[in-house]
Amino acid sequence: MTDLSLPNFLVIGAQKAGTTWLSAMLTQHPDIGVALNKEVHFFDHPENFRRGIEWYSKQFPRVENRLVGEFTPNYLWTFGCSREVGHGGLPIPHNIVEHLGAQNLKLICLLRNPVDRAVSAYYHHIRQGRVSVGTSILDVADRWGIESMGRYDQHLEAWLSQVHRDQILVLIYEDSLRDDRKRQTLDQVCDHLGVRRYEDWKGLYARQNAAGSHFRLHFSKGPFKFLGKERIARRLPRLITEHPHWRVQVPDASRYELSRRFQPHVERLETMLGMDLSVWKNHDGRLSITTPVPRPSVEEPI
Repeated sequence: MTDLSLPNFLVIGAQKAGTTWLSAMLTQHPDIGVALNKEVHFFDHPENFRRGIEWYSKQFPRVENRLVGEFTPNYLWTFGCSREVGHGGLPIPHNIVEHLGAQNLKLICLLRNPVDRAVSAYYHHIRQGRVSVGTSILDVADRWGIESMGRYDQHLEAWLSQVHRDQILVLIYEDSLRDDRKRQTLDQVCDHLGVRRYEDWKGLYARQNAAGSHFRLHFSKGPFKFLGKERIARRLPRLITEHPHWRVQVPDASRYELSRRFQPHVERLETMLGMDLSVWKNHDGRLSITTPVPRPSVEEPI
């Protein structure tokens, strides 16, 4: 394995929690190399895993004296039936540690209010054509990790059975990725990875273009699906693409139900990590049904 170019740090998730922004930042660091594609999906996609560790090694640059990292948010998702995860329940943390080694492996995990993350995932699967506009989020919550990905305590418990707590840097999307905290967060990431702090970040406050995002949800499939492409929506008048008619609403009642389901998992996560997650909560201690990030956002709000 010493002749292979393998990553020594992983950004393991969660989906819809800022991993794209973090990838865009760390790829600029002169002491960090990353995979040719942001998400390699070696350990969670069986068709890639069957290609073997040599194939995996070829997805990374062969560089001397640099950290090499991979950004695959699904690596956080450590359980689920084959219908959900598509890998038949492969023990992801165990397989990763077995192939990459545990001693020097560094992990970064970004977490977002699980209600907001579930809603964002729901929109994503509408955009992918898996869910029809108008289908209740609660009717599909048991699919594609819409709900199960947000049981962070269970996933991190599986990871902590394989690595030490200090090997995992946990960042909270609503706090760590605020505009006034981004430089501090990147310093924290560099310290965790053991590389020098970097100052010349480009696009630090950039917001991914969400042109007509809800408009595009309505055209994820069918004869007019070309309208669902961002480059097309960007050319249309905002008076059309941002008209309230296109808004895909997730009712507060559905959000409250998701909040109720996630509440015990958030409380357990606080104890497990020794972290204060009050940023996700109302004044009464209940999980909020939404936790906005101050604008400009780090990625599409949906």
